[in-house]
Amino acid sequence: MKCIIITGGGIDTCFAKEYIKTLSYDKVFAVDKGLNYAKEMGIMPDVIMGDFDSVDDNVLEEYKKLSADNKLIFERFPVMKDATDTELAVDKAIESGAMYITILGATGGARIDHMLGNISLLKKIYDKNVECVMVDAHNRIRYVSTDTSPIDCVIKKDLTYDYKYLSFIVLSKELIGLTLSGVAYPVDNITVPCGTSYLVSNEINDKAARIRVGKGAALIIESKE
Repeated sequence: MKCIIITGGGIDTCFAKEYIKTLSYDKVFAVDKGLNYAKEMGIMPDVIMGDFDSVDDNVLEEYKKLSADNKLIFERFPVMKDATDTELAVDKAIESGAMYITILGATGGARIDHMLGNISLLKKIYDKNVECVMVDAHNRIRYVSTDTSPIDCVIKKDLTYDYKYLSFIVLSKELIGLTLSGVAYPVDNITVPCGTSYLVSNEINDKAARIRVGKGAALIIESKE
């Protein structure tokens, strides 16, 4: 099952509406203020979740009535809790059988703690063997990790949204056996320590970038100006 989570960080709704049209999906989760964005984009969520401390009251009441008619699932949480609304939505999506999750609204907004907290969820999702990408108008973020055998992935050059830059943020002590091809600055079987900008701002210059990671964990970020 493929899910979209629309959460409450800043969203360029013009971009997000068009991006969602390119996706195939089975279920949409609107999380707190993400419900405002869903309404603005004309998207009917299947599940509404959150403590609702930032959603517009009129919008919330409108969708609560729909939940009373069994047209969608409505779950309210206390403001004081041990997980963010976004993490609770991720948990719900995985419990529902999601194998691929696209998250919009996780990287916008003014609070860097929420942004970094959201990005950290990529590890949790990856460890559940679920694919996930966080998307905004300028970035697409994935997580990759291996402790055993090398893993390979391919990122196609995006001709629609022009995410042409490719960067890696090393999260483990080091990233071992990294090989990149199809990029402006290819590398072959190198080791890169955590705490360096060495892997920032490469560029996809072929139909796709081919990536091999021997051992370690990193964020893979596609971006544009």
